[in-house]
Amino acid sequence: MKKLLECATITLLTVYLATGSLFAQNTSHDSIAKIGTADGKKVRLDATERKRFKADRNNYTSDLFKPNPGLVSDTTLLKDSVYVKAFRMTAYTKAYKRRTVAHYVLIGGVVYGILTIVVVSIAILILVGKA
Repeated sequence: MKKLLECATITLLTVYLATGSLFAQNTSHDSIAKIGTADGKKVRLDATERKRFKADRNNYTSDLFKPNPGLVSDTTLLKDSVYVKAFRMTAYTKAYKRRTVAHYVLIGGVVYGILTIVVVSIAILILVGKA
């Protein structure tokens, strides 16, 4: 009986130690989120959708950012909440941070104006210093 008790104890300890470091491998939330992020980058709003988005810029749960079967790499992921959330956040962030041509023209004009003022100021200082 004593031998049986020792075997049971050793077996129990071995199982306990082995299962303490082993876990079942499920699909990682990170990999699903990466797929959702990659698919969300493909979203492009047309002119009417951009107008709807500009009217309500703070609503990332809008139907504008709902994943549809034409944009996703795996349609079975449409039911996964981690995938859908990553897709919506990426599509929303892309639409929110989108800049127009006028934005870049304005920034370029300001930089050009500042550089012109600096160059003219340096040229005037050089000419005054020679005189």
